[in-house]
Amino acid sequence: MRRLFLISLLVGLLTNVQAQNEPPETVLKKIPDYRFNVSYAWRPSQPIQHLEIGLNKDLLNLKQDQIRLGLGVRAGIQDNNGVPFTTAHADLKKSDGNIDTLSLDRVQSFAFNFYANAEYYLMEKLSVGMNLDLLGFTAGQEFDGTFLPGSASRQAGHTSDNTVTAFPTSSNAYSSQNSKGSLNAQLFVRFEPFRRVGLRGGFSYLFQEFSTENGYGANEAYRFENNGLGFFIGVTFNRIEEK
Repeated sequence: MRRLFLISLLVGLLTNVQAQNEPPETVLKKIPDYRFNVSYAWRPSQPIQHLEIGLNKDLLNLKQDQIRLGLGVRAGIQDNNGVPFTTAHADLKKSDGNIDTLSLDRVQSFAFNFYANAEYYLMEKLSVGMNLDLLGFTAGQEFDGTFLPGSASRQAGHTSDNTVTAFPTSSNAYSSQNSKGSLNAQLFVRFEPFRRVGLRGGFSYLFQEFSTENGYGANEAYRFENNGLGFFIGVTFNRIEEK
């Protein structure tokens, strides 16, 4: 009986020592340190293409990480072929008669923006989300175009002018009433079949704006925009740093 007790005590001590020497179990991180995104957008109704790369990070997580809010930066190149640009000034757009048109052949612009991102996780690998550019800048070369007057400008005696030079509006800023420059907003579904790779797809609303040195038409408009809804697909690479 005493021998059995000693054997049991020895086995218990050895088991305890082994458990203490085993490395602690690694808990896999659920939330990436940041995400690197690549996406391609297009608009079926018009010859518009948009390619962008971006980086975003979740900063606020709610409801046991189901809701994730964050910020990001992204850079995009947009290519348009024969797309019309119309008067962009908010006060003028209230009346259809004040809308003039700037006709440009194939044009490109490069935009860099800071954006806000929000996602809701339906399950571990599937989420829905949206993002919106807030502030940034746009660069690009000058392009020749033709000014086409609207009804108010025609009544004031203005005619078409094919000697207009336009360039991408340099500053980008989102506003509910008077957004300016080149911006992007996305509504998407994200599926992550692997921890470090995800797929995205959904709708993309692209803002693009060109400016002129001088004002044209009855209202001397000098900002012209082309905005519209399209689609996009993309790939996400998750950066996860684990010790």
